[in-house]
Amino acid sequence: MTKAKLPGRGWAAGLLILVGINAVVAGYGFIGTPDGSAVGIPLDWLEDSPFDDYLVPGIILFTMGVLALTAAVLQLRRNQFAWAWSGVCGIGFVVWIIVQSILMGSFRHPIQTTLQAAVSGIGVVVAVLSFQQYRHWHLRWGATEDEFQGPMPGDEHIPHAPFNPTRAITIDAPPERVWPWIVQMGYGRAGFYSYDRLDNAGKPSLDRIDPALQDVRVGDRIAMSKTVNDDTSFRIANLDPPHRMVWTKRDSSWSWELRPLPGGKTRLITRIRLKYERNKLLPVSLLLMEGGDFPMMRRCLLGIKSRAEAHRGKP
Repeated sequence: MTKAKLPGRGWAAGLLILVGINAVVAGYGFIGTPDGSAVGIPLDWLEDSPFDDYLVPGIILFTMGVLALTAAVLQLRRNQFAWAWSGVCGIGFVVWIIVQSILMGSFRHPIQTTLQAAVSGIGVVVAVLSFQQYRHWHLRWGATEDEFQGPMPGDEHIPHAPFNPTRAITIDAPPERVWPWIVQMGYGRAGFYSYDRLDNAGKPSLDRIDPALQDVRVGDRIAMSKTVNDDTSFRIANLDPPHRMVWTKRDSSWSWELRPLPGGKTRLITRIRLKYERNKLLPVSLLLMEGGDFPMMRRCLLGIKSRAEAHRGKP
């Protein structure tokens, strides 16, 4: 899998370092002098809170600072999962301020209010940058930059697609051994080799090739759910065994391409192109595609890979 060149690393790292250093220094000061004298914060800020001194808040603050600095290091080292650490920290900053405000009545003091606003704002920015990094990473999971940027069959169906992920995986089996697993996919067919309780009504996806499901033609439906209509199912628009297949429906396309590699291996590339419909279901569509598509698609590709490799060389 290629390392994603995630955007916004510099900004995320800088903000995390800024908050992290301050949190570590302040937390250390609170732990060393629980009365707050080393930090210059009086004990009366704790009025109406469950704390008698700053020891526990100091421990929490110090810990959050260490986590923030760890996330900053991951950003600077270009770790592909830095977005996860940074996202947790960004959300953690906001949650901490909310809890602090509830427990410590911190909005009573102008200085605290300013600090809270600053930390909350940084938390929101870091969380947004983390989501952008996550999206950039998962939209090209496993794919090289050439595969992500290059054309795929079916692109012309949705020429301007706001949701346009390209994912890829290398399979230790030739295309003709991988192809049957893709051909038989679909609800009510072999399933999707993913999380069956979510996308196949709990019925396990097949772990064998079913000859009865291999005869597919252009125009055939590929159902995605129990309800089968033009909005809930694709139709096969392009078929070139064992190299490429394209499914299309009104607002989206789903293409598959199998490229032979030396040593009898296959590079399996898949691309979804989706045009969001501006209606009352748009928030649901955004949540399902931007948040739920990647885990399902990753599991699907790994499911195809494991099945094809387990049956390599078998008739």
